[in-house]
Amino acid sequence: MSSRWWIVGLSFAVLLVSSPEAGAADKDHVARAGVLHKKAMKAYRGDNIGQAIDLWKAAEALDPQWKYAFNLASAYLQREEWIAAWDATNRAKAHGVPEKRLGLVEDTRGEVVSRLSQTHSQVMLDVQSTNATVLLNDRPWDTPRDTWVAGPTCKVEIDAPGHVSSEFIWDVGFGQRVRREISLARLGVVSIVGGEDGSIVFVDGVSVGELGAMRSLELGSGEHTVRVVHEGRTLLNDVLVMDAGSAVSLVVTEGGLGAVPVTSVAPWVLVGGGAAIALVGGVFTSQASAHQDDLVSLVENNESGFSSGQKDEYAGLIDERDSDATVSYAMYGMGGAAIVAGIVWLALDSGGEELREAGERGTHGDGKGDRTVQWVLGSDWGGGFSAAARWRF
Repeated sequence: MSSRWWIVGLSFAVLLVSSPEAGAADKDHVARAGVLHKKAMKAYRGDNIGQAIDLWKAAEALDPQWKYAFNLASAYLQREEWIAAWDATNRAKAHGVPEKRLGLVEDTRGEVVSRLSQTHSQVMLDVQSTNATVLLNDRPWDTPRDTWVAGPTCKVEIDAPGHVSSEFIWDVGFGQRVRREISLARLGVVSIVGGEDGSIVFVDGVSVGELGAMRSLELGSGEHTVRVVHEGRTLLNDVLVMDAGSAVSLVVTEGGLGAVPVTSVAPWVLVGGGAAIALVGGVFTSQASAHQDDLVSLVENNESGFSSGQKDEYAGLIDERDSDATVSYAMYGMGGAAIVAGIVWLALDSGGEELREAGERGTHGDGKGDRTVQWVLGSDWGGGFSAAARWRF
């Protein structure tokens, strides 16, 4: 008898046990799981493996007993679903296998290893956060995270509350046994004090919610821009450098930074600059016209022909006329483009361009205050530029 059928034969002894051991599940779940277990045994004996698998999966979900998981492993072996069988034996061990049955479980695992070791790699992942959600190749990967992949790479995504998410491609090769430990960095917490409820909070230019029920943000390490806006007025605009797990408080002062919006400057600069460039183009047009007049005069005064010197003068006037005309066309093009851009900017701008000077506003969790003087010239739809000076005390 092959090792496979020897394992199946031994596991069949487990199938004959119809009364599951009481675990942590309540009595109703235990009873319902026991009924499903009996139905699964009947289906298994009738060679209806697919139905047996479904029933044992439901039984294990109701009452996590090692027997249900191991019976699943045996059924998966029958269908040569080696990875599913391996995962089921992992769950059986996690549920607690009696010492006298450990050998049976290990024999099943040995059968899986012999089947997969040449074409797959065994991957084991330890995540420090106990409440992490892990996806392996876009499918949930629950604990214990010990399974097999076809390789040579696999995608892992890890997310845990209060921590920075992680996503990476794991190079596992073929026929390898690899383990990896992941420690997620804790998110920093930003508390916002003051400010009117309903104010919109932006982080790095993206709206994340409204003040009111939300008074704290979780941010990863690095530099972030936090902006609070209420009815078109910017109440706070601060640049933070966060450390992993740090705690920071931002104070929104009454009146904010944008209580008195000023007229936007940049689009008018474009319109005015474009007009000035076009005016310079007019000067070159005038010079080109003067050169043309000189050419006409030279021809009219020398109808009998040009001397050698007059030929050179004629050629020079043509070059100067053409050069000035070319420059004037370029000036008209650039000036016209600037004027059109300025007009479009004015049409799109909803008054969000501001020129502000922010005084002291903010106390950080380390007890140090920030004083920021920031100048902003631009618009809410992304134009313009900004500059800021910051110091701490």
